[in-house]
Amino acid sequence: MRNNSRGRCRPDRRQASQAQTMPGTCRPHSELKATTVQALSLDQIKVDRRNARTHSAKQIRQIADSIAAFGFTNPLLLTENGTLIAGEGRYRAAQLLGLAKVPVIVLAGLSPARQRALAIADNKIAENAGWDRERLAIEIPELTGLLETEGLDVSVLGFEAVEIDQLVTDFEENAADPQDRIESTWLKNTAVSKPGDLWVLGNHKLLCGDARSAADIARLMAHCRAEMAFLDPPYNVRIGGVVGRG
Repeated sequence: MRNNSRGRCRPDRRQASQAQTMPGTCRPHSELKATTVQALSLDQIKVDRRNARTHSAKQIRQIADSIAAFGFTNPLLLTENGTLIAGEGRYRAAQLLGLAKVPVIVLAGLSPARQRALAIADNKIAENAGWDRERLAIEIPELTGLLETEGLDVSVLGFEAVEIDQLVTDFEENAADPQDRIESTWLKNTAVSKPGDLWVLGNHKLLCGDARSAADIARLMAHCRAEMAFLDPPYNVRIGGVVGRG
């Protein structure tokens, strides 16, 4: 603050200027006009050749299924000349569904630089979100039955079946497979096989050993090279407690 000739205080313009240009501070874009949703024909929309976002055929199918289930809930964002800023995946899904028109918002007043920046930010900022996996493990199983009553498959959520199974398993109190249970009576019987036994089953071999042991692997393979291996490390550790998951 500074005193003027009349003894009144007024803001220091240098300080005000510094505050306005503080790094990381964004001011509202005053030139951006009010936006409204309108229906536009697909053939009036142009794809931006600069768009760096990619969409697999599988994901386009997922988006199409979502639109079919819930409607076109997220309008495309366009420039004033009809070029896509955001929503190419939804645009491709609309083509797949054979839609004639789609809801769009025309963003007037954005500079070319802001248009290009929004095209990236619209996707990247959404990616920066996360999941509360424990809540998700409760929500998805509850939804599964509700969706079935409405004729919808849980895949409409966008999660793979194996992802859902693993998510639920991670937060089960007892995720052990009942078939892996060892009956106490088995321990009283005479062991048929013991560590080190190598069973020859026609063209196949089965070794009672330790998959972590290089010596056991060498004995089983006899210098042959496996075409495929199924491994599940770390062993004997509850999956939900493995550091790095989620």
